[in-house]
Amino acid sequence: MKILKYLLIGIICLVVVICPLGLILPKEYTVARSTVIKAPRQIVLEHVKNLKTMDKWSPWSKKDPNIKQEFGGNDGEVGSWSKWEGNKDVGKGKQEVTAVTDNSVDFKLTFLEPWQTVSDVNFTVNDSADASKVTWTMKGKMPFPFNVFGLFMNMDKMIGNDFNKGLAGLKTMAEEAAAHKTYRGYEIKEIGLTPRVYVAKRATVKFNDIGPFFMKNLPMLIEATGKAGLQPAGAPSGIYFNWEPEKQQTDMAAAIPFAAGPAIPIIKGTEQVKASGKALQIIYYGAYEKVGAAHDAMDDYMKEKNLTLNELVIEEYISGPKTEKDTAKWQTNIYYLVK
Repeated sequence: MKILKYLLIGIICLVVVICPLGLILPKEYTVARSTVIKAPRQIVLEHVKNLKTMDKWSPWSKKDPNIKQEFGGNDGEVGSWSKWEGNKDVGKGKQEVTAVTDNSVDFKLTFLEPWQTVSDVNFTVNDSADASKVTWTMKGKMPFPFNVFGLFMNMDKMIGNDFNKGLAGLKTMAEEAAAHKTYRGYEIKEIGLTPRVYVAKRATVKFNDIGPFFMKNLPMLIEATGKAGLQPAGAPSGIYFNWEPEKQQTDMAAAIPFAAGPAIPIIKGTEQVKASGKALQIIYYGAYEKVGAAHDAMDDYMKEKNLTLNELVIEEYISGPKTEKDTAKWQTNIYYLVK
């Protein structure tokens, strides 16, 4: 009987202590962690809003190799969701995308086991120099009397450690993706174009006449520069100064590149075009008439990177019909000089 009496007294004392504490202790919590990722904001956001991609860097997925998961909705869009059920470390719950903007994603996170809670999660991604700053925030409620447990466990430290692990995984994946991002299937490199001088035959040419223009003028340029004792520094090329779809014509030149240095003698009927500096490069394989998609990819890249064309677009014809029958193996190096 004495044991029951002391036990009852202990319970009463505990209730007397807990009730006042539960009334005055915070019933909400906020946890936030940030990192800087060397990748464009758009790439980082793709890795955050797409739940199947998030699962690859999520710290909780790694806590249970046998976790059961289900995905629904259009991944990356408002209303898409994922459900999971796993061991005691990950529990059971659901995550749903509730808002998507050009620099943030919101989620509703519902835990069903080991206890029932609902939290609001936000990822904000802001441009930071040549990188992106990512902030991961979770806000939730701990109703009375569960808020008393905050005295014995540090929510910020517990969840914050997982956030740090997750952000490290996100950083690795996003930076790898940025290094190998393609545009319309093409990889674009930013390079420093070696200074060169093109001996060129320039004219305004209708789109339908571009092929014949090259067939007429490139052999002439090769012969004339050869007679002048000049050694080419690259493959025969096309230079485009502007492109006028409304008139179906272009101001262009057939050209042969030479190393910049000693003065190149003037060849009658030609002009010299200098090219150097910052450039974008695509190595294109395929028939000439299908090269348009590569140029569209350049436009996409310049728009994303806020770059403008510095007058010249150059196509360098490394291999073509004279050396290779298979059009899929024709190589054209495309350069956009930019500023």
